[in-house]
Amino acid sequence: MVVFSSSIKHVQMIKPGQDITLAWRASVNPQTSLTGSMPILITISYVDPLGYRRTLNQTAVIYVVGLAKLKIIDLEVSTPIYTGSEFSVSATIVNVGTDTAKYTEVTLVGDSIETTPDSYSFLGDIDVSYQFPFTLYAKADNTTGLQTIYLVIKYYDIYNKEY
Repeated sequence: MVVFSSSIKHVQMIKPGQDITLAWRASVNPQTSLTGSMPILITISYVDPLGYRRTLNQTAVIYVVGLAKLKIIDLEVSTPIYTGSEFSVSATIVNVGTDTAKYTEVTLVGDSIETTPDSYSFLGDIDVSYQFPFTLYAKADNTTGLQTIYLVIKYYDIYNKEY
């Protein structure tokens, strides 16, 4: 269900040749699985120059976009990690949103690792409620001590906006 704020708008007068822009905010319950085209009815009531009340009905289409929301579960890092040795990071990505996460990719980055071709993986589209397991590999460099390694997840929505 879509709800519009201030659904009734009042304009006192529109002069000949004058443009009027009216705006509404549409809200959709984020828990709904509704995405796609939705017809809406716009009704315009006015009084013409002769004083007659007129009504115009116009149908329009809005597009409701869902949200992809990715969650990492079952994250495991092979331990212990020794200087100069290869290690792995395994996890499962779950799309808990209401729309597909498109062109999803994962990669390992950090100042203290040597990346390999296996440090990156293209997962593709992750549909709603779908689980996608993956494993990435990298090699620890000669840095000692506690180091930070990042698991970077990148995906796009239907409008190709990157997240």
